[in-house]
Amino acid sequence: MKPAYLPDRLNYPRRWHELPLGECIRRETEQVLQQQCRQFFGYHMVMLGDLSCQLDLSECAIKHKVLQTNKSAEYGGLLSMSESLPYQKNAIDAFVLAHELDFAHDPHQILREVNRAIIPNGHVVISGFNPLSLAGLTRFLPLERNKTLRQARFFTASRIKDWLQLLGFEIISDKRTVHNALLFEGMTQQDNKWQRFKRDYLSFSGSVYVITARKRESTLTMIKPKWRHSPKFSTVGASAQAWHRNR
Repeated sequence: MKPAYLPDRLNYPRRWHELPLGECIRRETEQVLQQQCRQFFGYHMVMLGDLSCQLDLSECAIKHKVLQTNKSAEYGGLLSMSESLPYQKNAIDAFVLAHELDFAHDPHQILREVNRAIIPNGHVVISGFNPLSLAGLTRFLPLERNKTLRQARFFTASRIKDWLQLLGFEIISDKRTVHNALLFEGMTQQDNKWQRFKRDYLSFSGSVYVITARKRESTLTMIKPKWRHSPKFSTVGASAQAWHRNR
């Protein structure tokens, strides 16, 4: 297993079209996110990263969305690094990370910051490339058009879920989408027989996973000690004196 931390930063994509079939990935990811975000409630949602900022989550119940990037503020949002979030502890109701961990040099630090800033029972949604898919296999082909895809970390969904659970998150759902190899335009039609077969019987092989988790609230309950009551009894001296008087 490759280490999660990298000393050098990767070439982070700023637009969806920089990814192979990026618009197809964005469209399919939005469909899954629109369903998941209907369950979110609160006041503040952070769209973390350039790709997250370009998603349409208009159906989400949380209306105040903070668009955060680390290089340009062209979306009218916040300019800050993902590894050092400028939010107070327990201040954000939900986070969306669209392929943010795929191009991060320190994904553990990003998740630690998300864990610090999110409220108890808050939600986090993470999308990433599935290495156990055609996209994960074809990225090793010597093709010029998949340079960005080669840079992606391709963490397995089980590894992401392990990280979240160690931080105290409960996994709610793990959806797979974009059932094609990403590198071949002819395989993008979602209504062909091959796509329908994979979607119905090989759903785990989707090129993109979307994981939704909720921060568990830990409650401390004070355990009261069980006090042992002293038994009621009469002293021996008092009983003896009463017996002598009766005689």
